Amino acid sequence: MKKRNLSLLYVILFAIIVSLAACSASDSQGEPPVEDTGSAPTAIVTSPLADEVLALGQAVKVASTSQGERGIARVELVINGEALRVDANPDPQPNTPYLVAQPWMPETPGSYRVLVRAYNTANIAGESEAVLVKVEKLSAQGVETASLATAPAATASVATATATPSAPVPTLVPPAAAPTASDTTFTSPLAEPTPAPLIDFTPTGFEPQGNFAKIWDSLGGGDSRLGYPLAPEIDGRNFAYQYFDSGVMYWWDNPDGPNFIWAMASASQDDFWQGSVWGRYDDTWGGDDLYSCDAARENDKNGPMRGFGKVWCAETDVFDQLGAPSHAEYGSGGSPPFSKVQLFQGGVMLFNPFGSEVFVLFNQGGWQRLPSY
Repeated sequence: MKKRNLSLLYVILFAIIVSLAACSASDSQGEPPVEDTGSAPTAIVTSPLADEVLALGQAVKVASTSQGERGIARVELVINGEALRVDANPDPQPNTPYLVAQPWMPETPGSYRVLVRAYNTANIAGESEAVLVKVEKLSAQGVETASLATAPAATASVATATATPSAPVPTLVPPAAAPTASDTTFTSPLAEPTPAPLIDFTPTGFEPQGNFAKIWDSLGGGDSRLGYPLAPEIDGRNFAYQYFDSGVMYWWDNPDGPNFIWAMASASQDDFWQGSVWGRYDDTWGGDDLYSCDAARENDKNGPMRGFGKVWCAETDVFDQLGAPSHAEYGSGGSPPFSKVQLFQGGVMLFNPFGSEVFVLFNQGGWQRLPSY
């Protein structure tokens, strides 16, 4: 009797174990696989810069770069904790940077906390570090025609930079046949301006258009140190820019010869609106090693790399006056927005669509960074 009861108990226990195992297998087979959402995307605001002073009532383009393992689906612009705008990526690709410039119109003076929030295709978000900027009510003259701190004013005697023997001054080759009025040479390398006679520019038959025209007019038009355009503006070209502790570099895909790199030294580390010296160099980077010197390699992703790094490492004036890179290099990379560049008798205008800004460089000495209209 006892043996029968014991056998029955074994049968019951065996049945329970089999039943539990079947349920466990059934449950595990019925659970959907866990989706790999990837890590949170990374994002960085490349423009405006930290502590930058923005003009009240003027449109600002907040430029950012986001990247993630699953690709970037959309980017939110967040001002003082409030999401003001969302831009969708038309072609999210894994580990591919998504660059976007999002417009923002500050309507009240004060301090603002600017950041972007990037979402990957699994709806996982990652935020950039916040950039603190100030919005002030600035007069048109104060923003658009600020006189250079150390360079001569438009009505003063003209200055031209002296070149060191190690780097000859390159001659401007305009993209279209230039009028016979006055071909010019670009400043190179970086050097303090020296006095020269005032140039009386004569009309060339060309005038700037759009945002270049408004800035040109504010500077004095053909009577300014820029003179008249040598040819129509050139748009639709790739470009790149990079900020340093005391200046900025701008690379341009020149359709008629070597690509150009402009290096501009700022008046001070706190003033990126103007400077007294700049230089223009041909891009001679050969496309092999991203870094041209150990000093650039030590800065990791900030470099500078490629053409910027070649100039920074080889030109002592650029290395000393611009200092270390404060941001990584950013640019069009084959996708819009692209640059606009226009050559003048007395200088050049360079448009940066990411920063919604125009660099005005004078052959007579000095440069200004002005907001684009």
